[in-house]
Amino acid sequence: MSEKRADQTTCAAFWVKGIAETLEAAGLDIHALFEEARLELTSLSDADARFPTEGISLLWQLAVTRSDNPAIGLANSSVVKPGSFDVVAYAMMSSANLHGTLERAVRYVDILSDAATLTIADDREGHRLILELFGVSTPPQGSASSSTS
Repeated sequence: MSEKRADQTTCAAFWVKGIAETLEAAGLDIHALFEEARLELTSLSDADARFPTEGISLLWQLAVTRSDNPAIGLANSSVVKPGSFDVVAYAMMSSANLHGTLERAVRYVDILSDAATLTIADDREGHRLILELFGVSTPPQGSASSSTS
């Protein structure tokens, strides 16, 4: 499979809506942030809309700068609810156990963003969920490929 260029990758509107709600709850002016990131705020209400990942990366960078908080995405973790993730959350919550939930996350991550992949790796200690970001020339501050046990 050929890797997409940064200007070709996108995120689902419902994913970006959660970002906007988080930033707004932190007291940031989301209208100004979206305008400066060249993102159409009104598209958040369009279930079929997709936002360019380069613009989302810029949105996060602007939010970090405006808030002076490099962990701004974690500042209001109670704002985004499972329903914010639309059908992906429904599929994950329908799983019988955590492993099934993670398998569905791996399966449906493309709905959220085509600039990321999730994989589950088995090791001696159990399972590891691995997030890989690609196609983004300027990843959000503090983001990287990561894994957790």
